[in-house]
Amino acid sequence: KRMGGTLRVGGCSAPEPFNKYTYMPKSLALRKGRVSIPGQTYAITKCCGSNYRRIIADPYTPDASKESAQVIIDSLQWMHREGRARCYGYVIMPDHLHAMLQLGNEMSLSDVLRTFSSFTTHVINKQNRWSGAFWQKGFYDHGMRTNESYDRHLEYFAENPARKGYVSCIEQWPFSEVLPGW
Repeated sequence: KRMGGTLRVGGCSAPEPFNKYTYMPKSLALRKGRVSIPGQTYAITKCCGSNYRRIIADPYTPDASKESAQVIIDSLQWMHREGRARCYGYVIMPDHLHAMLQLGNEMSLSDVLRTFSSFTTHVINKQNRWSGAFWQKGFYDHGMRTNESYDRHLEYFAENPARKGYVSCIEQWPFSEVLPGW
């Protein structure tokens, strides 16, 4: 019998042997079961690739590192204008981004985020005189099925900086917007 990653034989248990056909690295596991549906709205989380490369260097003085955050906001606006993905809200945290995106008709969710990641990596690296990966491979997504789920995710995005203690009220965080007027 299988029990939590071990093979149980009689009264003894032994680790399962490595199986290259069932092993999935983390980035592959994120894609398992992912479906891109044009017009579907998704809550997205995209994380920075390392602890020393952050979007916002010091979350208690976020305006001091607004250049990288502005690159991300400008990219979300561009995707919105071009119809690749309509943005219903976002929050840029020191080491990750949350966004609510409604997929357009021309590109898959993975393709939209791949182009977003590539462009923002290039510009942020140039600004900071860095090279290499800025974002982790892959992203987390959750398709919105109900209005309650949509509202709950946007509320979570908006409250994230205050919940982390970076600001005392959500209006003080400069890199968050719900239903932007783009």
